[in-house]
Amino acid sequence: MLNLCGSYVSFMERETLSYQSPLYGRRAGQMQLQPLNYREASDFFPHYSPADRILAYAILGGMPFYLPAFDPARSIRHNILTKLLDPTSVLYSEARLLPMEELREPRNYFSLLRGIAFGKTRLKEIDEAAHCLVELAPGAAEQAALGRSRRGGWGLGTSPPRPAGSRPG
Repeated sequence: MLNLCGSYVSFMERETLSYQSPLYGRRAGQMQLQPLNYREASDFFPHYSPADRILAYAILGGMPFYLPAFDPARSIRHNILTKLLDPTSVLYSEARLLPMEELREPRNYFSLLRGIAFGKTRLKEIDEAAHCLVELAPGAAEQAALGRSRRGGWGLGTSPPRPAGSRPG
């Protein structure tokens, strides 16, 4: 029996299970594991305050590969500086590598993210900032296939919630 584990699902399927691969037609079963939920992920940080556990989960999600990268004996700030912002750390390049491996046109997604990073929240603004034609159907299909579609957040074309009493702007 051979068990394949990893986060680059499309790569594994393409290289080991596709029609041209030696294992084609030999798959006996498949299980796609989901990320850990908040309660499970917070067990990685037993000494963090509840606020820091939430922050760690907001940064790392429930990805089993990412969670042990943070040192629970060090502060969130220290972990961000050494595990996310240090160009020699394994998580530093993950935000760039994952879309390149999983998506057909990562250039478009990076352009969209750049528009969002510059404060654009409406679809038209993001499209103008990204300088590319936004086609929602193919992107939405890929995101859904990756299991990352709209998890409780706001979607493209809508604005994030504003604090009470604030004006649009």
